[in-house]
Amino acid sequence: MSNQNTNYINYLIDLAKTGARRSYLDLCEITIRNIYTLCFRLTLSEKDASEITKNIFSNVWETINNYNPEETFSVWLKNIAVRDILVFLHSRPSIYEFDKQHSLYNDLDEFAIASLEKDERIVFILHDLEGYSYKEISTFFFDKNIDEVISIIIDARQKLIKAVIL
Repeated sequence: MSNQNTNYINYLIDLAKTGARRSYLDLCEITIRNIYTLCFRLTLSEKDASEITKNIFSNVWETINNYNPEETFSVWLKNIAVRDILVFLHSRPSIYEFDKQHSLYNDLDEFAIASLEKDERIVFILHDLEGYSYKEISTFFFDKNIDEVISIIIDARQKLIKAVIL
């Protein structure tokens, strides 16, 4: 992101912290696509991704004053989004099973990613697509340490390789 974009985002954040809703809406317009995409990839549901995205931005509006400008806004926002998505997924564990016949995915790679088991899909997307470290990913889970996260990534990659080759 260019310095000019960073300055503009910081400007919008400062205005939003004063209660300027229009500035916050402008900030949402800049970031909503990335957050929705993350929600969709993890939930595999357009409806749920839309609902979660709305909730995330509502929560961010309520906590915008907690934002520390020493941290990149996109990282801060994405961390909030990941936590909210995982809470949502863990509250409905049996709903998010991949249905190969009714998939919205047309691309083989996306299809293969979507067919991973829930934890494999989450960890793979966070690490390989979103760039989170093993340590950061382990902080999102209460029941997984770094070694388990690494093991999940390895298993997910092996399944994806097999899916693409076959």
